[in-house]
Amino acid sequence: MSDGHTGVDNKKLNQGGSGGFVLVLAALTQSTGETDWVIHAKSQSWQRHNRFLTDSGLAYYSGHCLFHDDSCHYGVIGRVVRDGDGDTDVRRMREMHDAFETFAGNVGHLFDLWQQQAEILRQIGIDPPAKPFFGPPARIVANAGGVPAWVEDEKFPQLRDWEKKRADIDSQVQELSVFLPLLYETGDRLRDAVISGLRLLGLDAEPTEPGFTVDITARTRDGSRRFGIEVTGIEEGIKKSSSKLTQVMAFEQKKDDDEKTILLANTYRGTAIVERKDLEHFTPQALNFLKPYPVLVMTTCDLYRMVGDILEGRRDKEELVEVLYATRGRLDYNSR
Repeated sequence: MSDGHTGVDNKKLNQGGSGGFVLVLAALTQSTGETDWVIHAKSQSWQRHNRFLTDSGLAYYSGHCLFHDDSCHYGVIGRVVRDGDGDTDVRRMREMHDAFETFAGNVGHLFDLWQQQAEILRQIGIDPPAKPFFGPPARIVANAGGVPAWVEDEKFPQLRDWEKKRADIDSQVQELSVFLPLLYETGDRLRDAVISGLRLLGLDAEPTEPGFTVDITARTRDGSRRFGIEVTGIEEGIKKSSSKLTQVMAFEQKKDDDEKTILLANTYRGTAIVERKDLEHFTPQALNFLKPYPVLVMTTCDLYRMVGDILEGRRDKEELVEVLYATRGRLDYNSR
């Protein structure tokens, strides 16, 4: 049985993740000529993530994973064989990519649901059962109506170069697309996009457990700057009556003195960005309510612009982290 790591070649095909999980889809070629498609999953967040991955049907690998530079959880989801009957390889391989991307993009939400179920069952004295997502690997026939596997060895060098460039471009597209939900999403998808943005700023950012007063905690690598961040996506501006103000105040009162409280709101999330410029994202009453406290309020669109400035080399990560830590009240990044 394959351990998901040992073979004659091991190449990354795809990468994704959400909610603190990082997933890699890899092709592991065996000496027999068969190729296993393997998911390698890792999370540095909580110990409970490991239990979730095991319950999902992924096996623990204690050795050195090429893609996570440490141990990981893995699962063989597909096996490419050289002969036999079946669907064409191209269609099935695309299906495998699509399935991986869907799982990776929603694994954080699945973990939240798993955790909520576990909590409810424990309250009534039931030990949560494992519910594996993954069954036996799908069989993908490499030569059933498609290109024979040996043709790979005969490709022109120029074709190989362009295929690598295409794979690199696809990877870059996927990596940069994770920030787009900052402009239009709400709920877990918005939270995950905020976490991606904060990590680009160099912060260690993680989602909090359900019921905590804020959605995200973050810190600099040296621990000198710590943050508690509440995230919301709404169709209007933040008013004094918003429950989010109550939540950030609850964190502000419980937090350590050196922690910074931030309210990040995707206001007017259904409105085109060019039409949001003159809208009131935080009412004067809401800002006055928070004025006595060192709370920062800003839009997720401003975080998106910060990400853009870092990617384009216009601003420094440490500088922007200091802006987040030092600013109190409304931060309008457009004017900076």
